[in-house]
Amino acid sequence: SLGLGMNHLLESSIPLSSSTSYQLARHLYLDGKYDIHLTENLDLTPQFLFRSDFNFHSFDVNLLATLKNKYWFGISYRTDDAIIGMIGWDIFEKYRVGYAYDHPIKNTYAVTRGSHEITLGFLLK
Repeated sequence: SLGLGMNHLLESSIPLSSSTSYQLARHLYLDGKYDIHLTENLDLTPQFLFRSDFNFHSFDVNLLATLKNKYWFGISYRTDDAIIGMIGWDIFEKYRVGYAYDHPIKNTYAVTRGSHEITLGFLLK
C-alpha cells in the first residue's frame, strides 16, 4: 500500500495573545508498506515513512515480523535520529498492545538517553 497526506494546507496562524501568534507549517507525509507472506505463521512487512515541512525532512525505514497473525516485533531506523525496537500483541483480533524503545544516535544522544512508548489500541476490521 502507498499513502500520501498533507496537513495545514493554508498555513494558518493561531493567535496566542494580542501581540503574538503561532504560524502552522504545511507538512507532507508519504508512507508505504508491502506484506510478504513467508509461511503460514510468518509474515514480513517492510515499511517506510517520509515526513517533510519543506525545510526539515525525516525518513523512517521499518521491518516488522508477524507471527501467527497475533505477535509482532520489528526494528526501525529514523535518519540521523534513532534506532527503534518494537514488540506487540494483537489480543482476540480486536485489541492491540505494543511497546517500543527509541535509542538515540548522533546529535540527540546528549539530550536524551532514549524514550519508551506504550501503545494501546483497538482494531477495526
